[in-house]
Amino acid sequence: MIDVMIYESGNGGEISLKNGDIETTDGLFNQPYLAHFGGNVEALTTGNEIVGVERFDWFGNFFLPKEAQMNSLLEKTLNEVALNSAGRLTVEKVAKIDLDFLTSLGDVTSSASITNTDKITISDKINKTKVDYLWDATKAELIEERII
Repeated sequence: MIDVMIYESGNGGEISLKNGDIETTDGLFNQPYLAHFGGNVEALTTGNEIVGVERFDWFGNFFLPKEAQMNSLLEKTLNEVALNSAGRLTVEKVAKIDLDFLTSLGDVTSSASITNTDKITISDKINKTKVDYLWDATKAELIEERII
């Protein structure tokens, strides 16, 4: 499967351009980024939404089966928890939940470490590919993505 390559520039997700063309990828490293930061932080899709009542979850979930819906628990949690030892454990837990859909493809792990005042690094590893995200809680934004 071919996908448009995206990356985090510090200003939100960007489409990668190479020689003036949109770059594509058949790798998995787009998936953790979209799972963690591709939903809607205002509300989660629960499956109990009432027809005719305004929804605040990501509109695309309406068209997806429940197992494929994106809620981005990590981004929502990063905006709600304090970055202390308890908050770090919560962040790590929801990061793993966001990536549950990838476990059929191989070994998937997530870990979190507080790296500075109001900064946390989330590390996802899918088989041998590792992706690190650096979150700045003061700015409430993802400031760096590194693929190793």
